[in-house]
Amino acid sequence: MEAYRNGDLDDAMNALRDVAETGRTTVAGHAAAALAGIELGAGLMNCWDSLDQVAEGEDPWLGPLAGVLLAELELREDGRSLLRGVTAQLTGDAEAARALYAEADEEIATVLLGNLLIVSGDLVAAEEPLRRALRSDNNMIAGYAGHPLGHVLISRNELEEAGNVLSDAFWRCHPRGTGPDGLVPWVGVRIGELLAGTSCSTWSMTSWKPAA
Repeated sequence: MEAYRNGDLDDAMNALRDVAETGRTTVAGHAAAALAGIELGAGLMNCWDSLDQVAEGEDPWLGPLAGVLLAELELREDGRSLLRGVTAQLTGDAEAARALYAEADEEIATVLLGNLLIVSGDLVAAEEPLRRALRSDNNMIAGYAGHPLGHVLISRNELEEAGNVLSDAFWRCHPRGTGPDGLVPWVGVRIGELLAGTSCSTWSMTSWKPAA
């Protein structure tokens, strides 16, 4: 990343590619995410291959982020604020990403902002954009919003609402519905977080109901 900050994209991509190819590990996933950000910023189509690797990896934050980017991100000239925001986030510039997401018109920018605020440690500020995204008619965006929002609610011990949010997210992402299945395993991880901290008398698997 030092090479990237100094403007040497080739050295940066080569170094990150070496790390990304070391295996299915968290470190390799972070390297692949940074590589995808650089490739995206440079307009290189192999950014999708790098995002595929991140989506198939083990990081519970980067994995679903890559999944929603693969499903919803479009390389359009009229979406430069969004694309620059994604590039900034993936390459570690959270402040620039936050400003660019706020400028972007695309619906996906709302949920990306919420996710960014969480991983930056601002759970309070993250809740409002995530709740807005949760009302989306787009199953991928709404399902993805439920994943980090569930984490926020669990951290506040609001377990019943967390269960409802995650249940709805699961069914909106489920392949039996209209949404793609790429987020289902990640929502399952968050449901495991919920179950690990509660009792069946508070919320349980039997309380699940498919979204209408």
